[in-house]
Amino acid sequence: MKNLEQYAQAVWAADSLGSKKVAIITLIDQFDHKEKAVRLQEQATSMSMKQLDKLAADLMLRDTDKVIKI
Repeated sequence: MKNLEQYAQAVWAADSLGSKKVAIITLIDQFDHKEKAVRLQEQATSMSMKQLDKLAADLMLRDTDKVIKI
């Protein structure tokens, strides 16, 4: 599993829509499943700055979440 925290931090630190989009594409490029990455990149092109920040948080957390079996 890859640690996506540094990539998410870059998205959150970006101060313009263009730089956030570049940072989120870099984050998405770290995915192993390229089909999912392409779909997310297409969605990210039409998102606002706030939506991109949320997407970065969701992607970072999803990568580090652990499943607990009971």
